[in-house]
Amino acid sequence: MTRLLLLLLPFVISTGCAESPEAKFKSIDDDTLIKNTRALPASNLEGNYAGYSELARRQPEMELWSKKKDFYSRKMRKELSRDAAGEQNPAKPLIVKTRYCGLKTIEIVDNSLVRIIHASGEASSGGKYWKYDGDTLVHELLPESEMQCSKDAPTREFVVDSLSSVFLEKRKVYGFGKKEAKRFSAYTKKMMEEDNSCWTVTDGSKSSNRSGWYYVDCLSKSKEQKRWWVDKRMLKKVRLGEPSEALDAYAARDLCNEELKYRVNNPSTYDPSLLTGTSSNVIAATGKNIVSIDFSAKNSFNLELEFVGVCDFEDGKLKDVRIQERL
Repeated sequence: MTRLLLLLLPFVISTGCAESPEAKFKSIDDDTLIKNTRALPASNLEGNYAGYSELARRQPEMELWSKKKDFYSRKMRKELSRDAAGEQNPAKPLIVKTRYCGLKTIEIVDNSLVRIIHASGEASSGGKYWKYDGDTLVHELLPESEMQCSKDAPTREFVVDSLSSVFLEKRKVYGFGKKEAKRFSAYTKKMMEEDNSCWTVTDGSKSSNRSGWYYVDCLSKSKEQKRWWVDKRMLKKVRLGEPSEALDAYAARDLCNEELKYRVNNPSTYDPSLLTGTSSNVIAATGKNIVSIDFSAKNSFNLELEFVGVCDFEDGKLKDVRIQERL
């Protein structure tokens, strides 16, 4: 109410309950009035308007006071109009819906698809290719991907069967023979049924660098990503193992440092830059460590050169070491 009166009247009459800004300003001298008004924050529209109004009254020859008065008057009118518009047209609450389409969870806001959470736990925006018509979800470029949607979340049994059977249904994509795919499917199914640390299988296949081994990537019930290594015997007997565990960053660095020292031509000249020239990355999801160490050492000609050494660890074991001269 006070703000409305300020817009319509040059001054507000005090009610006696509290002294108005105008009354306060009228009771002080010009210098103090100028100082106090200029000290007000710009957000105090009422105070600034009252102060500059009084200054314009006292010093009509000062054009600046009138301009300031008009400026704050316009600001107050605009804010009052915005508040009134907000009261007449309050924002409508957003209508948010969650639907379950196969192994995907989708979020719809005001009938628009805004988010897709895939079985792997990865989330993406609806994008221009995924379409939801109220009953089904389909990818425009893959008509065969159409899936029925429901308000009800899928059962645990449905999730486990769907994720494990994909290795059998698409065995050629994974490079599996028929018997191999059947065993891998049964193995991943048992993992999800019996091990909460493999609540959702997100990937799996033959290893490209470990002969006779397979890997399975899982999300735990708490959404932590881990990798399991499975050999042919484990697969055949459906014997579950433990997930790969990466080394502590400092432990991996120390092991790499020792390995690099062992591999140079003159170990006694090995001089690593462990404080400023070292990085030790832990990739917990796959149980890997990658360590890089800058160092200097003398070659067979007794010339000191600068090198960088890189060590790859997997499941706590050293898998590869590379040493290159730094240019």
